[in-house]
Amino acid sequence: MSKLITKMTDDLKKLLIQNEDWKLVLKEMEERNIYFKTRLADVLASRLRREELDTLEAFHNRFLKQDEQIGLLRHEVNELRTMIGDADSASQVKVISNMQRGIAGRITLTWDIFDRLNSDFSNYLDGRFPNA
Repeated sequence: MSKLITKMTDDLKKLLIQNEDWKLVLKEMEERNIYFKTRLADVLASRLRREELDTLEAFHNRFLKQDEQIGLLRHEVNELRTMIGDADSASQVKVISNMQRGIAGRITLTWDIFDRLNSDFSNYLDGRFPNA
């Protein structure tokens, strides 16, 4: 029985470490999103043509969707953290591990989308507003 408890404790520690890592990843995404929205605001403060406004509005909407996704993931990570703290059986640890894998996939996908958005926005700014 003590081997099972030790394994469960080790598994919970690993889950906690991953959970804390995700919080850092989400914080980094949030900070980068703020940085790019600030760059967007700086560009919007200048005189722009209508077509530029439309494109910048589309980027703004993408950044807002990114904010929403980060918030949802943060909520899921926090809920999972609570579940890890409350786990008291091997079956609960297994359920949490499965949930954690799902969240890992969503974080990876969100990061990929976020990188693409940042690349698109940076390329747009470099092409249209090299001094921004």
